[in-house]
Parts: sequence; structure tokens; C-alpha cells
Amino acid sequence: MLDDVSSFWWENITGPRLLIEEIAQSLSEGVNIVLRLSDRLVWKEQLPDLVRHHLEDAAFHTLYWRNRSRNEVVLWLLQNLCPRMERMCPGEFEAQMRYLQKEKPMANCVAWIVAGEEEDVESLVHFLNDNRKKSLDQDGAFVLEVSPNTKVPPVSGRVKELFYDTYIRPGDSMLYASILADANTNIPPALKNYAACLASNLTLGSVELIPDMIQTIRFEDQDPAAALLQMWEERRLPRPARIPEKDELDQRVWRAQIQSAFAGIEMERLTIVAEHAQRIEEALFTEYWNPKQDRIGYIWQHDDVLQTASDVELGTMVWMLTLRRNMDRSQYLLYFPDPGLRDWIVFLTDCRNNLAHHRICSAEQMCHLLTDLRS
Repeated sequence: MLDDVSSFWWENITGPRLLIEEIAQSLSEGVNIVLRLSDRLVWKEQLPDLVRHHLEDAAFHTLYWRNRSRNEVVLWLLQNLCPRMERMCPGEFEAQMRYLQKEKPMANCVAWIVAGEEEDVESLVHFLNDNRKKSLDQDGAFVLEVSPNTKVPPVSGRVKELFYDTYIRPGDSMLYASILADANTNIPPALKNYAACLASNLTLGSVELIPDMIQTIRFEDQDPAAALLQMWEERRLPRPARIPEKDELDQRVWRAQIQSAFAGIEMERLTIVAEHAQRIEEALFTEYWNPKQDRIGYIWQHDDVLQTASDVELGTMVWMLTLRRNMDRSQYLLYFPDPGLRDWIVFLTDCRNNLAHHRICSAEQMCHLLTDLRS
């Protein structure tokens, strides 16, 4: 596994890396930031440090906002950042702003201000809107970090509002999971993509869960939904505010199985019918006898008469394997001498039917399927 999974997420995955670069670039130009984060934000404590790496000469200060009036904002900043200048600062807001422009106590400093979800940030945003400055090295810059539900007043042209969800997309967590799965030598090669799909789907954007899932779950023989629930129960993973029911997690597993296996099943069907096209097409034009219903006929599929082997679906092929030829009822309508091929077709049909009807395949079925698929 990678040595530092959190730094890898922020520095190497496109969405997170672009967010950091956008924050750093804006601050370097002296633009203030209102950063609206997400409930899905991971490794939050690293974000200011990683931005700082792009602004090596700037001093970073982390502050925690509590409700304050308009006239208290500048005094609060000076108290935390430049205590010796607080006593010389005027008490009226416009005078305070002129004092900042003249004395430049924030020169080459970034104040990273964290506001709790229940805090009122109106006075602070008004300060950011009115804060006229030329550059980071002369006047400093501010990042106001707010939660998804924090009410934020409109921002001016001096402030840039950035949204976490604009940068970090589902594809980022899938790529991250894929890299971790590929690096894990305990996961069989045929299951690596499936492991990544599972980890990405089951975590629903909570990327910090992915490394432990990739490292811990035995994808070849363990129910992934049950394994995740057990890890939450045993406190081996951070517990979400609402732990999903097993059925809900199974639906996420089903989505991962669709992503990683459904197309492969279809490609395997096409391979089989291409290899045995002559035998299959000969059976299509042969009258069958159905011993269970004692009836005869020709093969239909979805109310259509089949003409070519490529149109024969797996379920139809299994049905043809059970029928007899009407002219010689001792012979199967469709027969493959290799019993392994016959079993494989039945197995593929079972897996496809499960996935087509929103049912999950077992871990053992997925292992067998993904290991033996040829495409």
C-alpha cells in the first residue's frame, strides 16, 4: 500500500489537486476565498498545510470564528494575529479598514478562518467584501471555511467562492480506489477493479474509508457489505452519523458488480457464440421437442425468430441445452461435448440474471466470474 494515503489523495488525484491549486493561486493574487466544504470532505486538517506548500513564503494562521459584530472583526483579527497593534486600532469599522490599509499588519499572511455550522458569518463576509488590498505580500489574504449548510451573504468581486463538490467528483474516488487496489498485492489481479468499484460505491465519497476497506476486506470470499458493517460495529472505521441498512449497502454492492462484471459477461457470451456459431445456428433451424411440456417448435426469443448465433442470449442458450431434437429425441437440440463449457454457460446465466434483476452475486461467484472471464 502507499505510505501516505491522505497526501496521495490531495496531491495526485486530479479533483483534490485542482482545488488546492485554485486556492493557492487565488491567495497568491491577494484574492480572499470563501471555501464551502462538504460533508464528504476527507483529511480536512491537511488542506491548509498543502495550500501552504504552494505559498512557501507566506505565514499561515488558523483561527476559529465565533459570532461577532461588524466593528469587532478587525479587532478580533489583530488580537489573534498582531496583538501589539490591537490597542492602536480605531473602534469604528471604516477607520479600522483605513488602519489596515495603512499599517499592513497582514503583510504576507494568510488567515485560515474556520466557521462552525451554527455560526453567523455575515459580519465576517462583509469584512472580506470591503477589504481592499493589492497583493498577498502587502496586505495578506483570507480563507473563510464554511460548512455545506452555513448561510453566506453574496460576495463581492474581491472574494472568490469555491465549492468542494465542484472539484471533487465520483471519478476521483474511483481513481483513488483503483490505485490503492492495484498497489495491494493481497488482492488477486482479476479482482482489483472490482475491489476498487466496491470501495468507491460503498463509501459514497467518504474517501478516508477506502484505504482500510482495500486493505482489510477479502474480496474473493467475504461479503463486502457485511464486512463494512462489522468494521463500523467494531469501531475499526469512523462511524457515519447514520449507518446504512444491509439492504442499502447490498444495492451499492450491486452497482459495483454491474460496473465491473456486466459488460464482461456480455463479451464472454459473444466469444462463446462466435466460437460455436455453426453448432448454435444449426440448432436454431432444427425442430425441438420439449420433454417437460411434450411440445415441439423452433427457438424464439422475445417473440422473435432467431437467425444468427450472435442473437442468442445466455438464457436461451441454456434452454436450448435442455431441449431435444424432435427427429431424434435421444439427442440434445444444442450440445457441447465439453462439460466445463456447459457449466460455464449455466454459471454465466445465473450471474447475469442476478445482476439484471437487482440481486447481488456472492463473493465466491464474483471471484469465479472475474477470474475466468476471457475479455
